[in-house]
Amino acid sequence: MFFVFDENIPPKLPNLVKDIFTDIPNIEVHSVKDLELLGTSDVDLFNKIKEFSNGKKCILISGDRYITRRPPEIQSLKVNGLIAFLCPPSVCEKPFQDRILYILNAWKGICDVASHSKERDIYLLPAKMGLTATEIKKHKK
Repeated sequence: MFFVFDENIPPKLPNLVKDIFTDIPNIEVHSVKDLELLGTSDVDLFNKIKEFSNGKKCILISGDRYITRRPPEIQSLKVNGLIAFLCPPSVCEKPFQDRILYILNAWKGICDVASHSKERDIYLLPAKMGLTATEIKKHKK
């Protein structure tokens, strides 16, 4: 699986995830910054992420839940076959260290759900710290 953290997630997080969760096989973790895509519009970004994934299951983790309200971005997610996990706004407004703890606590649940997901699935992550895979709900649109 090919995970990409959007630019609204702390850019050091992918390296922390790689260092801490060495027991999860077959994943690549990147940030938009690592891929040199900072500032790319979402529609173009989703296409480029798919290109970088080299045919692997492609997962976007973003703090921009409003993607679900913008038809061009939803269309681009679907056309490119991305799976998206969207953090709640309340988490993205928290201090840096709280955002990192949130993702680290949710990481195994995210990986579990992503491994069973189909292309174009969108998940809204709950604000709860330490969530499990059963608490991650698919977006209904």
